[in-house]
Amino acid sequence: MGEASRLRASGGVAEAEAIEDTALAMRRTVDRELARARSAAARTDAAHADLAQVAEQVIAVLRRTPDGARLGWQQSIPPGFAVALDPSDLAEALGALAENATRYARSRVALTAQKQDPHLYLSVTDDGPGIPPEKRAALIGRHARADVSGTGLGLSIASEIAQAAGGALTLADTDAGFAATLVLPMARRHKDGFHRS
Repeated sequence: MGEASRLRASGGVAEAEAIEDTALAMRRTVDRELARARSAAARTDAAHADLAQVAEQVIAVLRRTPDGARLGWQQSIPPGFAVALDPSDLAEALGALAENATRYARSRVALTAQKQDPHLYLSVTDDGPGIPPEKRAALIGRHARADVSGTGLGLSIASEIAQAAGGALTLADTDAGFAATLVLPMARRHKDGFHRS
């Protein structure tokens, strides 16, 4: 990435972009494999992640990116909503969905959650053009993408993390635009801590 910055500064924009795309693809592949390994290793009844806290962390990171800085962000997740998932896995899955939303949103991204026992539904909604229904299932597969930009791993990573936790990823059009929703098992508080529902 340092070499890409030097090339960009000296006018080699196309070469810099090629290096950045390759480095980003490599990083996401490594991150994906690490996420899979963490999910497998951390699947315990004691896993617990606070949705609002992780959402705020993801938003804070994305607001510092060029795409994220131009958008209005809304986070309306009730306090106390927790899922039976390691916080780093939740951040990886939610971050992948929110990063996709920043690329396609026209002006805003909203993160919301609803409880439907025994699951929590965590949605990332943007006001972008959405994804045609016939392409959605394929986009959850590895390296699939809606256009030629990006590496195509975001939806796949989020889907795999959700499935490893006993949940799912759904994609749908909404009145506001497009929504990617993680369906995750709730963490339940017992006298000795949190446990999977």
